[in-house]
Amino acid sequence: MDENQRKEDNQAGENQAQPPTLGRTAQLKSAQSLVTFGIIAGPVSMLLGGVLVSSIALTCSIIAYVKVRGVISSEGSADATARAIQRQALVALAVSAVALVFNGIYLAITLPSVIEAVNSGDLSTMFDFSNVLGQKTPPAETPSIWG
Repeated sequence: MDENQRKEDNQAGENQAQPPTLGRTAQLKSAQSLVTFGIIAGPVSMLLGGVLVSSIALTCSIIAYVKVRGVISSEGSADATARAIQRQALVALAVSAVALVFNGIYLAITLPSVIEAVNSGDLSTMFDFSNVLGQKTPPAETPSIWG
């Protein structure tokens, strides 16, 4: 009778939606972590880290999108959780790509002056250290309403 009971339970379970498998859940959890890093690291790279951090954020976003797409394609149809993570991965891709473009432009603009300052050994070309040391720069000789 136990065997017949198990067969009936198995047949009834086949008609219902299958619960998420452990591999699927682990893939979605991993993708969610990567998406979170991509969404946070993209804007942070504008302040700290620059091109390197935004490149890592873009890479994590791409990996997350590929993982979620693989989970969705293996199932045939996606549930709401997988679709939500896929949308978040697309947002992370956009945010980190924009951050990478801005950081690349900033690097291209500032790199020549950095290389020149390092080669000459004169960092005052990059930064105005004269005011830091308490030396006043002479005022401009143009007449001004502010004196």
